[in-house]
Amino acid sequence: MLAAFSSGFAISFGLILAIGAQNAFVLRQGLARQYVTMVVLFCAVSDALLICAGVFGLGRLFAPLMQEFQNVIFVGAAIWLGVYGGMRLNSAHMQTHQIDASASHTDTSRWQVLVSIALMTLLNPHVYLDTLLLIGTLSLGLEMAGKIAFATGACLASLTFFCALGFGATRLSPLMKTARSWQIVDVVIGCIMFVLAISMLAQTSWF
Repeated sequence: MLAAFSSGFAISFGLILAIGAQNAFVLRQGLARQYVTMVVLFCAVSDALLICAGVFGLGRLFAPLMQEFQNVIFVGAAIWLGVYGGMRLNSAHMQTHQIDASASHTDTSRWQVLVSIALMTLLNPHVYLDTLLLIGTLSLGLEMAGKIAFATGACLASLTFFCALGFGATRLSPLMKTARSWQIVDVVIGCIMFVLAISMLAQTSWF
């Protein structure tokens, strides 16, 4: 049981540690101190649902669908990442004359943030590949008690990571008092989004 729990925790933490669109968005919300709890919980709960679906067998049902529509899924994700990257670069440009850029982020509504994190999470094909397929496959040899421990460890790793990322970033928010600070963050995140969009397109057979 402990071995399965530890294995699930380590595997999940290792997979989620890579820089991605979702992680960048959580970091940015943490720096802005805006709806951090909602964003962290959405990411952790989404991961938990997908992890449990993969561990307890639903991942095998999604595998044929992922293969059949892989090109469409990856191109759609690339388009959204490109659009969001453009939004961040535009935000960096528009903040040029602001004195306190942190104030510019308080007018984003809860629903806008929720829709954005939902798109970042659910339109990312790698979320399904990592949780439904990879984690699900690695748990195939376990008995039910082992599967439960494995899934619990994997879910706890996700919750731990997103809490550390989101709430840890709030500690850095005092550094984000100038327009220049937010310009740097937005430019970096925008560039990350474009790189991820290109990597998505590279994984299709259309390009």
